[in-house]
Amino acid sequence: MDLDMLVAPLTAEEFIRDHWPNVPGFFAGDPVRLAPLVEAIPELASATSALEVFGDRVSIIRPDGFFANVANGKAALPFYNAEFTCLLRSAERFIPGLQLAIDQISGELGMPGSVFHCDIFASTGQNASAYEDASGLAMHSDAEVNLALLLTGRKVWQWAPNEHVRNQTTTVLRGDRQVSKSHFRIADKLPFPTAMPGDAASAEVTSGGMMFMPRGWWHTTKAYGECLQVNFAMIGPTWISILTEALSDRLMQDAAWREYAYGIAATGESRSSAEADFGRLLGDLAGYLRGDAAAKELLSSVAPHDADGQARSSRA
Repeated sequence: MDLDMLVAPLTAEEFIRDHWPNVPGFFAGDPVRLAPLVEAIPELASATSALEVFGDRVSIIRPDGFFANVANGKAALPFYNAEFTCLLRSAERFIPGLQLAIDQISGELGMPGSVFHCDIFASTGQNASAYEDASGLAMHSDAEVNLALLLTGRKVWQWAPNEHVRNQTTTVLRGDRQVSKSHFRIADKLPFPTAMPGDAASAEVTSGGMMFMPRGWWHTTKAYGECLQVNFAMIGPTWISILTEALSDRLMQDAAWREYAYGIAATGESRSSAEADFGRLLGDLAGYLRGDAAAKELLSSVAPHDADGQARSSRA
């Protein structure tokens, strides 16, 4: 699978120009186009076949916000049949064909494969003729950038901008029940909402369709009937992680930075000496960072380029 196949009927160039990385979009695909994908990755033939090969923890979720974990895909099958949504994280660990797709798609998007993973959402709703009886996910906002390909089924998405937290680092939930309390410290606006806004956009995605959901948008999903969705999800790197990783690699080559930080918990002269030593190191570092070559050198240390200037797409 390449990016053209994932975002059809758009071309990869059109998708990158008009949507990547910040503009949501719904793309009505043709389910027939997915036949080569399922042939190449037979584990995606059905939700059951994906669950049976998944050997790690599976999250089971209801639209009312209920969330729990079971040991593996086989243990999740009864919950899947009971109309829970089953989330299989980083499914490429057990479905090798997905890793090949990640390597191709990440390279086309100019990102290292190491920041992508594939999550699978599996749900069934035999009695989901009414909206309230459908499977799905409650209102939340993801730190990941998601390209959600619906292999089978029908899903209704709602989405709206998240004006409460910019550039979140983990999932943000509705209301006060948060995965990370840090969101309360970095929030631009509180309290967090408890329901989607009345002007939220919506779209119905059917088999072969794809929903692009950028980082930091409130959204909900409702799944009708048997649904199998593969999310090509990207999380990171942030400029914080780029800087800290690159600087750590560079400073490790300098004996002065490898010295133990004696006296940092002391008082008086020992503490003053530690502050002076640290100040000298920071002064030298500041001079380096102001140089024109610093950004190129540091970025190249964590995201190498080939000789022709193209970013390497292999997993680093």
